[in-house]
Amino acid sequence: MKEQNTYEMAYNKIKEAKKILAIWHVNPDGDSIGSCLGFKYIVEKSCFFKKVDILCNDKISEKYHFLPWVNKIKNNANIWSYDLVVFLDCSDETRAESDNFSFDKKQLKNVINIDHHYTNTNFWNVNIVDSTFSSATAILYDFATKTGLKVDKKAWLCLLTWIYSDTLGFKNANVLDRTYKIAWEIVKLGVDTQIIIKNLFKNNNVNKLKAWWRVLSNCFIDWNNVLNWFISHEEMMMYWVELWDISPVVSILNECEGVNYSMLLSQNWENIKGSLRTVREDVDLTEVASKYGWWGHKRASGFTVKWKLKVKTTISID
Repeated sequence: MKEQNTYEMAYNKIKEAKKILAIWHVNPDGDSIGSCLGFKYIVEKSCFFKKVDILCNDKISEKYHFLPWVNKIKNNANIWSYDLVVFLDCSDETRAESDNFSFDKKQLKNVINIDHHYTNTNFWNVNIVDSTFSSATAILYDFATKTGLKVDKKAWLCLLTWIYSDTLGFKNANVLDRTYKIAWEIVKLGVDTQIIIKNLFKNNNVNKLKAWWRVLSNCFIDWNNVLNWFISHEEMMMYWVELWDISPVVSILNECEGVNYSMLLSQNWENIKGSLRTVREDVDLTEVASKYGWWGHKRASGFTVKWKLKVKTTISID
């Protein structure tokens, strides 16, 4: 069985390595953060006497600060000093690079690629890639249970965070039967789901709500039946919010009846970040996002380009 053979190869590489580095993609979300922290816990608690470091050059949203060991994440590391590097939730190696961090494949000794994006390029020698899973964290759960790795409550807390962040509390189309099964298995162990709900969905303040109002007041439906909305860097500074503070509005506008999809454009210094969402089965957002430097899935995609946002009666990317 190909899956089991791949799991066995990854398991052996983890077992043989003494020093391991886990890397997620830029602008980490709940899936990337939960999978990397969960991986760290699972490996270090599985009697391998390993040390797993996590590398991240981006600021992590405060709503994820309740997760265990989030304060131990490194912002700098000598990649070549590790026996094994594990990429989680990265569709390709460039998704892990940033202005402050890049790498040369020649520096890497052994690499495992764990991901659920169907656009994954299978860029390493051991690729655990399955787009039928709704998250990298779900694949990690499957990998851990099938290889007999130990998972304690803290690791389960990290894994369950994905379900609430990526599925918005079981509301998105990526919720499958096994999503509920994984959640049930975790809840049975006594994991406190309320701490996740409180930090992800009940942490708003007045500034965030005002920024949401700004976005909602700017939205309009264009001639392609696309619900557009935008926010400038100056507006975010005015309300003292970050990009991740605006992201919950995606789920609100995505519920607008009759549109093909919704798109948020946000200006962050020299970059424009685009977030695309749809609930329609006949719309493939990868066809839209693939015109730019992009990532994602059919119903949830994004892109980042080094352009300026021009706002007139409509919006355009210059």
